[in-house]
Amino acid sequence: MELYIGGFAQGKLEYVTNKYNCAKVYDGKNYKNLIQNVENKMITEKIVILDHFNDIIRNLFESELENAVCIAERLTEWLICSEEKYKYKLVIISDEIGCGIVPMEKLERGYRECCGRMLIKLADRADIVERIICGLPQKIK
Repeated sequence: MELYIGGFAQGKLEYVTNKYNCAKVYDGKNYKNLIQNVENKMITEKIVILDHFNDIIRNLFESELENAVCIAERLTEWLICSEEKYKYKLVIISDEIGCGIVPMEKLERGYRECCGRMLIKLADRADIVERIICGLPQKIK
């Protein structure tokens, strides 16, 4: 697994797609398509890119506030385990969202905290972690 993080509009997807030009890209807004395709063995690509991981967490908090953290934890574990189980390389791209002012709204605080915690889990299991700034990679792991 590989994890790429960085600020909004810093060139993360372009950097990753230039690195893996034949990979299938799934958007975090439609992550259920990825889960369905993986579990139905419809993924034939050796490399799968999941863009906007942070949007998955945001959508969970907007639609499932009471269970959002539990669902996010299960989804993150599924992402980690599915790579080995289904024999593909997973590349996750996420915006960094926790480097600003702590928001006053409960939903925003919960979303940021949960996203940060899930990214910690992903980074711990990833073979490569890079931060992209102005389209340039900064190797973290």
